[in-house]
Amino acid sequence: RRKTQAHHANTFRLVLSENHGRLELRDAQGNQPVPRAYVKAYARVAGGGVRFLKDGYTDLRGRFDYASIHETAADPVPVRSGGEGSPQGMDHPALVSRELSSVEKIALLVLSDTHGAAVREVDPPRR
Repeated sequence: RRKTQAHHANTFRLVLSENHGRLELRDAQGNQPVPRAYVKAYARVAGGGVRFLKDGYTDLRGRFDYASIHETAADPVPVRSGGEGSPQGMDHPALVSRELSSVEKIALLVLSDTHGAAVREVDPPRR
């Protein structure tokens, strides 16, 4: 039995607050915030399905709220950036608020032009 772990070169410290669904990115040497780092989050829901959760950039304090969902319509239709059978397999419907209770895990991709990248899998925040 073999277990592998991907390692992404980075020079930041990623602080996760899983209970609140937030992350903070700091420079590993100077402990300064890392603003403008790209964050993309996907959720695995009950039954094994994958839903796009959220993406965006860290603020000036190096913080990003990955777990909150802001919807504009009462019952939105999940958005797809392509088709279900896309060749890359990366097009997933967006998570809607009624599905929040079925989230089992959240996968986070953090990319910084100056500080590298990291991928983490976290538990969803407790509601």
